[in-house]
Amino acid sequence: MERLDRNASIDKRSLSEKVYEYLANEIIEGRLRYGDRLNIKQIATILQVSTMPIRDAIKRMEMEKVVTVNPRSRCYIKVPTRKEVMDAFESRKLIELHCIEKIYNRVASLELEKLEEIVGKMENLLKTVKTDDRIPEYIKLDRMYHQELCNLADNEYLKKFYREINLHLNMNYTYGIGVYPDLPGTCKDHREILNCLKNNSPAAVELLEAHLDQSKRNIISGEVFKSLS
Repeated sequence: MERLDRNASIDKRSLSEKVYEYLANEIIEGRLRYGDRLNIKQIATILQVSTMPIRDAIKRMEMEKVVTVNPRSRCYIKVPTRKEVMDAFESRKLIELHCIEKIYNRVASLELEKLEEIVGKMENLLKTVKTDDRIPEYIKLDRMYHQELCNLADNEYLKKFYREINLHLNMNYTYGIGVYPDLPGTCKDHREILNCLKNNSPAAVELLEAHLDQSKRNIISGEVFKSLS
C-alpha cells in the first residue's frame, strides 16, 4: 500500500469526464437549451454525485466557450452569436462534404443499413403523425442521419470535431432560429442522398451540398437569427 501514488485522482477525473459527457449530450440533444442556467446542486442530485465533478465539467465547458459564468458564479449555456452560428454551420458543412466525398464510391450496402433505418423512421413519422408532435422526433432523426454520414468515414478525429461543433450549434437550435423547414422536402433529400450512396454515385455529394445550402438559407431567413447579436 505504501507504494501507491497518493496524489492520483483517476476516479475523480473519470467522474468529471462522465459529467461533461452527460451535459454535452443534454445540450446536443436539445434538452438543455442555449441561455439556460445550469443549477449545479440540481445536476448533482440528478446524477447522485458531489458538486465537485459538476464544477470541473463546467469549468471545462467555460474554457471551450460553451458556457459563461458571471461574477456571482451563476452559469449559463452560451447563446451563439450570428457569426458563431455561421462559423459552426460552415464547419459542419465542410466535415459532412469531406466525409461523403470520401465514402460515396466505396461504401457497401451493408454499411448503409443504419442510414436506411433512420430514413425509414423519418418517412413513417411523416406518414403517421400529422401534428407538431412529430417535430422533436424528426429533429432527433435528422441529427442521427447527419451524424451517421460522418461516422461512415471512420475517422475518430472528424467524429470528435463534428460532435464539438454540434455542442456549440445543435440541430434543435437551427430549427428554432430559422424559417420552419419543409419536412417532407428534407426527408426526400435524405432518401435521394442515400439512394446515390447505394449506387456509389458522385451525385450524393452534390445533393448533400444543395441540402445543406437550403438549411443555411432557412437559418439566415429566420427572424430569431436576425435578432441575434
